[in-house]
Amino acid sequence: MKRQYYFTLVVLLLAIFFVFGQQKIGLAVVAIVSGAGILALIAWGLTTYRTPASPQIVPVYLLTVACLHLHIMEEYLMGFAPKMSHLFGIPIFTEQTFLISFAFVGIALWIVAGIGLLYRNPLANYAAWFMFMIPVMEIIHYIFPLIEGGTYHYFPGMWTAWLPMLPGFYGIYQLWRGSRLNIGIGRQQAALGGAHE
Repeated sequence: MKRQYYFTLVVLLLAIFFVFGQQKIGLAVVAIVSGAGILALIAWGLTTYRTPASPQIVPVYLLTVACLHLHIMEEYLMGFAPKMSHLFGIPIFTEQTFLISFAFVGIALWIVAGIGLLYRNPLANYAAWFMFMIPVMEIIHYIFPLIEGGTYHYFPGMWTAWLPMLPGFYGIYQLWRGSRLNIGIGRQQAALGGAHE
């Protein structure tokens, strides 16, 4: 499949998620996840879209996935879905919907993407950027209490929101750095090729 088809497919999937996701998990949650998806799309287009990342990114990626799911466990145990439903008026965002969307289906997709990274698949490279951008969005956990009003207080997920941020930020650095190195190597090879002609 040509690269432009992958890019078009990702844009299409983001649009479908934004439209239909609102019916299952509500606009507020969809906006947060879509925000990470759009940031990932931009970063992917600027970096690993043309030259997929080295499989060496896989350990950082899997560590981020593991940390995110520990964070999801706290959210579930402390009632994140009911709290979000109350805060934003999303009756459809139930605990069952939360678990199916983020814990069960989510983990399956992230594992498949990890396998794709080993084979330098372009879609898996987008998924890696998406995974590393999700922790960036976790900062919003510390804003939710301000939206609720009153004194600053605990909001479900706050204790572990930082957990996926650490490997996530490192993953962003690694993908960006690796991409810049690949561009530099490509330019050197092009210059050497021109010199031999």
